[in-house]
Amino acid sequence: QQEKIHIIEEIKDLINSHDCPVNKETGEKKLSEIAILARTNDELEEYAKLLQASNVPYETKYGKNIFDIQHFTAIHFLK
Repeated sequence: QQEKIHIIEEIKDLINSHDCPVNKETGEKKLSEIAILARTNDELEEYAKLLQASNVPYETKYGKNIFDIQHFTAIHFLK
């Protein structure tokens, strides 16, 4: 539980920082660029409760299990 609280605090710090992703055209924060990946739906429910309690807007999306995908590519862009 402590780790989840720490992650929520990190997200709140990011949202309130100059590093928060923004829409270049409108200047609005792009909170949809911030994600929490979890192994189980139960974990996501715990995060959702913590986000709600912290007044952080969120949307829960349940998708494919990354371990069920036979091939995927990860690309990391460096500044």
